Amino acid sequence: MNTPSPDRHIAIPGTCNVRDLGGYPADQGQTQWRRLLRADSLYEMDEAGKRQLLDAGLATVIDLREASEAARAPDPFTSQDPVVQHRIPVFEGIIPRSWPAGDADTDMLFVLYTKALETCGDAFAQVLTTISRADSGLVLFHCSAGKDRTGLVAGLLLALAGVEKQVIVQDYALTESLMASRMSQMVAACYGEGMSAAVIEPLLACKPQTMSDTLDYLEARHGSVEGYLQHIGVGARDRQVLQGRLLD
Repeated sequence: MNTPSPDRHIAIPGTCNVRDLGGYPADQGQTQWRRLLRADSLYEMDEAGKRQLLDAGLATVIDLREASEAARAPDPFTSQDPVVQHRIPVFEGIIPRSWPAGDADTDMLFVLYTKALETCGDAFAQVLTTISRADSGLVLFHCSAGKDRTGLVAGLLLALAGVEKQVIVQDYALTESLMASRMSQMVAACYGEGMSAAVIEPLLACKPQTMSDTLDYLEARHGSVEGYLQHIGVGARDRQVLQGRLLD
């Protein structure tokens, strides 16, 4: 008898976008469930939500947000919880407050993604090696919306595991429907960061083409996602362990 697959979206009060990276077809079978979770902010999660994740085996949380975001909306886990916590900002100092004039037809989110990948490689490498070297148990990484920073890390992991580009793009695009209920809150947060209305709309987009173009960019510039990871300093052993976390 077939065992039903777990739900990809994990409904936890106070969150909108907690998702499992398991169950995707890969070169060697499929990615395994309840190994890696991608998520939006955990700030509004209550004790029941914490217990839900702990009961699922949560062992490590990686916060990809900048210091100002984490200060306004700190993660709910404390030193009394059996969870190792890391904060590794991957977009440090590169989120724009305005776009250059005349770029209305340019995918500025793609510009942001490629800039982050090329200028913040050390941070991405730190995130991935932290996942590789984490203790056994469930690893969750998150930002504010679970779309951009989280989406790039998820894309790198899935590509390394041999998941096809179109599947990675579909995983990225799931955020759009899940985060619709929190859109007004996200807009307010962007205004709080001093961003103009012209910046906010492109930043909140979640077009499949953006992730597709980003993966194409990495292949064209570095030969493959694995080539990019090697370029930023993620060693062969760590890459192998990351593949094992998702596949074995």
